[in-house]
Amino acid sequence: MVMHLLPDNQDVANCCLVNTAWSKVANPVLWRRPKFNSFSAAKAFLEFAKKYQEPPPDSKLRLVRILDLRRSYSLEKLLDRFPNIQCLYLPRRPLNFSYETLHFPQLKKIRNVRLDFEDCGYSQLSHIFRQCPLLEELSVDIKEKPNQGLTLPLPIASRLTSLSITWDGFEYWERIEERAPLIIDFIRAILKALVLPMKHFSLKLEHPVYSDPNQPEKGHFLQLVDGPWSELRSLELDGVELDALTLPHLTQVLPTDLTSLKLAQFYPPKQPVSLAPWEQLIAKCGKSLTSLYLINDQLPEHIERAIGDSCPQLRNLILMGSNLNDHCVSYIIEKAAKSLEYMEIEAVLTSRTLETIFHYCQLKVLNLESFDPDTRPTYTMPPKEFFSQLENLSLYGFRVQTPLLEGILQYGKRITKLVIKDHETLEVSKLKTVVEGLPRLKEFEFCQPLLHLDGRTEIMDLMEQFSNQT
Repeated sequence: MVMHLLPDNQDVANCCLVNTAWSKVANPVLWRRPKFNSFSAAKAFLEFAKKYQEPPPDSKLRLVRILDLRRSYSLEKLLDRFPNIQCLYLPRRPLNFSYETLHFPQLKKIRNVRLDFEDCGYSQLSHIFRQCPLLEELSVDIKEKPNQGLTLPLPIASRLTSLSITWDGFEYWERIEERAPLIIDFIRAILKALVLPMKHFSLKLEHPVYSDPNQPEKGHFLQLVDGPWSELRSLELDGVELDALTLPHLTQVLPTDLTSLKLAQFYPPKQPVSLAPWEQLIAKCGKSLTSLYLINDQLPEHIERAIGDSCPQLRNLILMGSNLNDHCVSYIIEKAAKSLEYMEIEAVLTSRTLETIFHYCQLKVLNLESFDPDTRPTYTMPPKEFFSQLENLSLYGFRVQTPLLEGILQYGKRITKLVIKDHETLEVSKLKTVVEGLPRLKEFEFCQPLLHLDGRTEIMDLMEQFSNQT
């Protein structure tokens, strides 16, 4: 009955948060992380918060622990109204407040801090370290490159153990010899401010560049990997060149109990990757790895043996490479199927890989994309056991046939997301029956380039109908 009285179809939590008459009703759990599904709800919450320059001791605003500003609701104007927040998610855009005013003595996590080195980027970071003494996790989004040699000392970050950097401040034309020292100097300046060993480190370069393949390898990122990694639990490097000098050194410094390793765009496109140093890396860390992501134009030949033989606890696996095939993927599946829960593969695959997965795996998420346009049809109906945990199924480039659809309809009652991008003419009526027969389905996507006009229209109508329902 209450739901019919709410303005703008807002849920009970939002209504309690923004309606002063109802604010006494709201459970503290609702205030812990306020969520807004519309601008009007956020605006009403702003009006509520504006009443208190300094929240009184009994104010509900003091109950807010997690503040998510990633939607453009301009709530950052009132950050000082939430003195007890512990986690802050910032939007990926310029903010309407000064970092000098940021003071959260209880803040432990802050994400998407946008640094502009043309406008005192180091100063912004200094204010965060100084005003947030309990900070444990920091995510930085950089849009500009730092000035040459600018490595000012930062205040001590006594609790910081998790650092994530996304760097979009370089152009494709810049040489790696010019770029690498700037990146390394900036990161080392942060590492010098740490007191505790780093537990989680991530560096993503949006526009990777590589050394000249005709010149001897020089290990431009050698100083980067020579960090305080003795107690590291997860490492992500995306767009960081790992050549024959850098990778062996990384293997030496990483701990044997690393649980998550994500390496992407680590070698120039169309260049073969030597297997030996990768075997050594995976052999050292593989026993404890639960997540392994390897993404590159080409992966080392026969990398599947190192993964399958050295990683007995893998739960999450992402592999993307133009030289991966059925044999590579099937070998890993046969070795690691019992522990795998999440699998995402982009490779030259046929239905053989699908059939192997059906036979061995009980995944929660399966995302497969085949680069092979001649993939033979998938006639196998998956067994009931394959669907026992499956929530997300995405197939790109496989010629899906009726038996697979029947298996999805009969056993896939837990599926919440279904994506099929096919190269064959699929029976639209059967697909419609499947979509309408999955009770938990929240997201559906279908693409078929060769679909005749009538079928395409029917599918579009189905997707629109489904979108309106969800």
